[in-house]
Amino acid sequence: MENLKVLVTGAGGSIGSALCKALKVRELVLYEHSEYALYKINEELTCNRLAVLGDIKDTERLSKFMDGVDVVFHCAAYKHVPIVEANVQQGLRNNVFGTYNVAMASQEVGVETCVLISTDKAVRPTNIMGASKRLAEMLLQSHEGEVSLLPALPSAWPSGRASGLRARGGYEVDLVWSGGRLVGATVWPSQAGPCRVRRR
Repeated sequence: MENLKVLVTGAGGSIGSALCKALKVRELVLYEHSEYALYKINEELTCNRLAVLGDIKDTERLSKFMDGVDVVFHCAAYKHVPIVEANVQQGLRNNVFGTYNVAMASQEVGVETCVLISTDKAVRPTNIMGASKRLAEMLLQSHEGEVSLLPALPSAWPSGRASGLRARGGYEVDLVWSGGRLVGATVWPSQAGPCRVRRR
């Protein structure tokens, strides 16, 4: 990978920072939403790098800094189970919609390879964090091996919905697609009405 330009989302996190330290690349783009975490990893590295303060929910900023990138390692995620259980909407918005944004930005600017760093909790998920990471995996796996990552999401779910994903605590998640775009999700917490999450 010595001749490649690589972007790492969540570059200042526990996984992203370890990956950044191990990579030997031509240019490294550190994409991180926490100023302190970005400062810390940027100070620890000596390679040719660009430190970018940015959020994976900001598609325009993602696309801007993916220009000319060969490989994206998508490490950015909310990973702490109790925190995500207590903040379901934000967990889904970041882990699912954020992954969608990374994949779409990669596709739009012509990134050759986009790698999702997932978790063992995505296997038969029993909590919202694991379920959100499983949904993120499904987004990328829906067109695995194709040059364009997500050209036609409704072909993966012809009804335009991915419904009935259940997690511990009585949660149920529906994802809603329209015109090939992820437009929203509905989450039903235990013994409560549905709360709506919309892609911004």
